[in-house]
Amino acid sequence: MRRKGFDSLRLLVLISFLFAVSIYSASQAFPPTYVPAPARAAAYNTLLAAKKAWLQGKIAHERGLINAARPGLTSNDERVRAQAEDQIDKYTKDLKDDRADLAKLGGARVPAQEAVVKKNVKAWIDALTAEIHYYEGLAETAAKKAEEANSKIEAGWRRKEEKDYKKVAADDKKEKDDLEKDATDAGLLP
Repeated sequence: MRRKGFDSLRLLVLISFLFAVSIYSASQAFPPTYVPAPARAAAYNTLLAAKKAWLQGKIAHERGLINAARPGLTSNDERVRAQAEDQIDKYTKDLKDDRADLAKLGGARVPAQEAVVKKNVKAWIDALTAEIHYYEGLAETAAKKAEEANSKIEAGWRRKEEKDYKKVAADDKKEKDDLEKDATDAGLLP
């Protein structure tokens, strides 16, 4: 279950975070929200379905990036053309790798399939851990600013901001714990 009711500041922070992440790695699509498995036996199938959805989203994203880079090939500027060629080559390679991973996910449970899902689970947990630390840091900053505030209005606003950041971090922590539990139940984590 995802957070609802983003206020304008949270939305601005989220957009800034997404922009920073897109600069870091434009070819990576974010995983869908993880919904924990209803039963232990379904844990692996839930993780497998989440990985398939993530890969399908990444493939669509990479196709879009390739299409966005294609107009650069017709540019008169050699630097722009070279950059477009490099981007297209990179995204084409990523697309090929993701399609190969998606092909491994079809059929019966095999070691190659488990390796792909395990890699995804670890990346997902790392991403959630980074997001938890990010929002905890924002909450600490908001708490400090609340203490240093010059007016009651500003202090109240900062305390609300701190509360919102702590809630986002707690929601992410719950999602991470659910993911780790299902991955452990599926035998993908020790």
